[in-house]
Amino acid sequence: RHGESMGNLDEFTYVHVPDWKIPLTKKGFKDARLAGQKIKEHVGDNPLFIYTSPYLRTKQTLAGMVEAFDTNYIIGVREEPRLTEQQFGNFQNLTTIRDSKQERARFG
Repeated sequence: RHGESMGNLDEFTYVHVPDWKIPLTKKGFKDARLAGQKIKEHVGDNPLFIYTSPYLRTKQTLAGMVEAFDTNYIIGVREEPRLTEQQFGNFQNLTTIRDSKQERARFG
């Protein structure tokens, strides 16, 4: 996943910004660094291969996470386009976005 993004704070962002261009918030960057520290605690100095989606917010999350690691232990990073969120199209209608989120929440 990714740290907190502008779209998490304001659903109206999706009306003006393509989904893949939505950036992290300041809190999202902080969350990414913290996630990197937690992963480092778990994996230690074992080699790490990282997969990321091509979305801006996931790339920004990755950049924050890797700050916790000695880059010698990161043996690879792969941008994987199949690791994206469901595509609903750019510049969506805010009412439709809210309705879709409510429907997804009902089904889990």
